[in-house]
Amino acid sequence: MRMLRKQGFLGPQAVIQIIREVERQVGLRAANLLLSDAWFAQIPAWDEPVPEGKVAALHQSLRRRYPGTAERICRNAGRATTDYLLDHRISTRAQDLISAVPKQVAMWLVTRSAMLTARHFGGSGEFVMQSSTVFDLRRNPVLLGEMATSPVCHYHAAAFERMYQRLVDPDVHCSEITCAATGHDACRFELSWKSASN
Repeated sequence: MRMLRKQGFLGPQAVIQIIREVERQVGLRAANLLLSDAWFAQIPAWDEPVPEGKVAALHQSLRRRYPGTAERICRNAGRATTDYLLDHRISTRAQDLISAVPKQVAMWLVTRSAMLTARHFGGSGEFVMQSSTVFDLRRNPVLLGEMATSPVCHYHAAAFERMYQRLVDPDVHCSEITCAATGHDACRFELSWKSASN
């Protein structure tokens, strides 16, 4: 007998920032349409946990309805999410402490912190730290059965990238190197330095 997957909750930023970007780039009507597709009566409050199935429906509707702009919207929303968290949820003292240590130590600290707070962006999924620069998001709830030919977790990649850029080094780049939507076991993200490829 197949076990049903237990549904979790995600932070509201995965909805709020997406909708803000859709309003900016496509328009209010498009934003309202996406909210309706994902069964939202209104945009969630800033501190309101959101059922991950509704977040998945919103992100997937965005990719389906606006394939030409979805990646840019997701990346901008991911960066805005991190900016919000750093400006409102993570103390300046903690940020200063991370910024003061050597880069490799800071990378480890940020990745370890992501693992400990993964429920906010990973819901019922599992965040696995492979190293300070490689980590997996297994059973990514934002995908929920989605199939694609290339990685689609642009929101997560941009949010991770912004976190490391602001706390460790502005030249850090985050790539999704495997994606569950393409048939892999996990969404795997890898950090590198932009200057290394120049």
